[in-house]
Amino acid sequence: MLGVIFALAQHDIKRLLAYHSVENIGII
Repeated sequence: MLGVIFALAQHDIKRLLAYHSVENIGII
């Protein structure tokens, strides 16, 4: 159970980082 939650959290973090990177590129 914890493994599944950790995997989902990792996926969300990667998606958030990718979205944040795109936002920064858009600002620049």
